[in-house]
Amino acid sequence: MNAIAPLNLDDQLCRTLLESMSEGVSLATPDGVIVYTNPAEDRMYGYAPGELVGQHVSVQHAYPPEENARLVGEVIATLASSGEWRGERRNRRKTGGEFYTRARISVVKVNGAVHWLCVQEDITGRRSEDAALKESEGRLALAAAAARIGVWDWDIATGEIVYSDRAKAICGLPLGQPVTHEIIAAVTHRQDYPRTVEQVRRALDPAIRDDSSYEYRIVRPDGEVRWVKAHGVAIFAEGPDGPKAVRYVGTFEDVTEQKRVEDELRRSRARLTLAIDAGRMAVWSIDAESEDFVRTPELNRVLGFPDDARPTLDDIRARYAPGELDRIRAEVQNALARGDRFFEIEFRFIWPNGELRWLLLRAEISFNAAGAPLGAIGVIIDITERKEAEERLKLLAREVDHRANNLLTVVQATVALTRAPSAKALKEILTGRISALAHAHQLLAQARWEGADLRKLVEEELRPFELGQGRRIKLSGPTIALRPQAAQSVAMAMHELATNAAKYGALSAPQGQVEVAWRGGGEREPLKLVWIERGGPPVAQPAGRGLGMTVVERAVGGGLQGSARFDWRPDGLVCELTLNLASGALAPAGER
Repeated sequence: MNAIAPLNLDDQLCRTLLESMSEGVSLATPDGVIVYTNPAEDRMYGYAPGELVGQHVSVQHAYPPEENARLVGEVIATLASSGEWRGERRNRRKTGGEFYTRARISVVKVNGAVHWLCVQEDITGRRSEDAALKESEGRLALAAAAARIGVWDWDIATGEIVYSDRAKAICGLPLGQPVTHEIIAAVTHRQDYPRTVEQVRRALDPAIRDDSSYEYRIVRPDGEVRWVKAHGVAIFAEGPDGPKAVRYVGTFEDVTEQKRVEDELRRSRARLTLAIDAGRMAVWSIDAESEDFVRTPELNRVLGFPDDARPTLDDIRARYAPGELDRIRAEVQNALARGDRFFEIEFRFIWPNGELRWLLLRAEISFNAAGAPLGAIGVIIDITERKEAEERLKLLAREVDHRANNLLTVVQATVALTRAPSAKALKEILTGRISALAHAHQLLAQARWEGADLRKLVEEELRPFELGQGRRIKLSGPTIALRPQAAQSVAMAMHELATNAAKYGALSAPQGQVEVAWRGGGEREPLKLVWIERGGPPVAQPAGRGLGMTVVERAVGGGLQGSARFDWRPDGLVCELTLNLASGALAPAGER
C-alpha cells in the first residue's frame, strides 16, 4: 500500500478553513493586541470584518477594568506555565449587549513570533438553560421540602441509588449513609416487600410502564413502623433489543398520620353504620331547591317498600295517613319561624300493603348566609311497637284502676258476707278468702292484667291444702285464660271449696283426693269447671245452705251470669261451675 503524502497547507487553504468555522477564532500578540479575527468572531461580537484588528482584547470583555486586569493576568500566567487556558468568560458586543463564551486559548508561533490563538463558542443559551434547570431544580427541591416529600433516583446501568435528605429522614437513615438495595429491602416491611418488588418490575417493563402510586409500610432502624406513599416513573432508552429502562426516579412521603385518620374515620363510619343498623334507622337528605332526595337502603324497609324499589318523593307523600303531611309541613314552618335548626315529629304512615305504621322523623335544616333553607338531613325510625306498647300501658293503667275498684268491692262484699262464732275464726276465714283474691291478683299482674291461666290459678289456690302430697290434687283440662273478673271469682270459689274439703270433705282424710276438671271455653261453648272429691269421710247434703255455698254461688253469678250446682254424693262432693262466654269471663285466644 502506498503511503499518503502529507497535505501542504498554504495560506489560502488555512484562510478558507478559518473562515468556514462556526467557532470564533482570533489571534493576538502577547501584549493583547488583536491581529486577526475570522468571520464567525466578527459576527459573534457584532463588528465588521477586520474592525477588531489593532484593538486590545479587553474591548471584547464585559468585566470592570480591575477584574479584567486580574483575569487577563491569570490567563497569561496559565499560558506561560502550560501553554493553554480553558474556561468561560463574559463578553460584550459592539452594541453593548453581554453574552457568554467557552474559550480555549493556546500559545502559537506565527512567522517565528509568539501569539495567542483563541477559539470560542457562544454558550449564552446553554447557560440560560442550565440556569433555568438549576432554578427549576431549586424550586422542586423547595417544594419537596415544603411538602415533606422524599426523592429517589436509581441509575439502573450503574446500580447507584440516590436518596434525598428528606427520603433518608423518612426512613430513619443517617444523612451521610449511602443507600443500597440491601438497605431498602431491610427498611421495607417484610409483608409488603414482595408487593413493592412487583410494582418496580411493572414500572421497568417496557410493555407495562406502570407509574401508579402505591402505599407500603417501612420499619425504621428504631423499630417504628410507618406508612409511606410512593410514586415512581421509569425512563427508557432505545437499545439494540428495543426500549430498556435506564433510570427509575420518584418520590415518597410519610402518610402514617393520614392512614391513622383514615382508619379512625373508617372505624367511626363502621360504628355509625352499626348504630344505624342496630337502631333500625333510615338516613335521608333533601335539597330544598331541586328536591334531590338521597336515602339509605333501610328507608325502603321502614316505609314498607320492596328492597329493590326506588320510590320517589311523590310515591312516599302519597302514603302518609290523612292529614299527616299537612301536619308535618306545618311543624316545619313553625320550626323555620322560630329559627330552629332541629325538629322532631311522630306521624302515621300507610305501607303499600295497607298496614298502618307509626314513624318518628328527626331532621336538621341547613341555611345559607341569607337565612334561607338549603335543605335538610335526618333519620326516620319505625316506632310502631313503641306506640302500641304505650297504648297497652294506657289501657293497662285504666284496667288496673278498674280492677282495683272491683277488688275492693269484692273485699267489702266478702267482709259483709262472712260470719263466724268468734273474732279469731272470723279472722281466719277473711284471711283465707282475701288470700285467694291475692293469688288471683298476682297471676293477673304477671300477665299484665290481660288474663290469668286457669290451671295456674287452681294450682295456687289448692297448693296450701296438698300438705306436701302432690298426688292428692289432680287437674285436667285445656289451656284457658280467664279475664280479671272471672279469675277473681274462680279463685274465691276454689278457695271456698278447698276450705270446705279440708274441714269436712276429702282433704280432711289422709287418703282423700280432689279432682278439678274443665272443658269448653270455645267461642260459643260455656266453660264448665267440675270439682270432684273422693276418699274422704261419708258426706250428706246439709240441712240448710251454708255460708260457703253462698260465697261460691255469688262468686260465679252476678256479673258473670254463671251458676254453681252442688251434688252431695256419699263418696264426696261434686260441684259444677258454669261460666258463660257472653259474660266476658274468658279471654280471647292469644291474649294471655
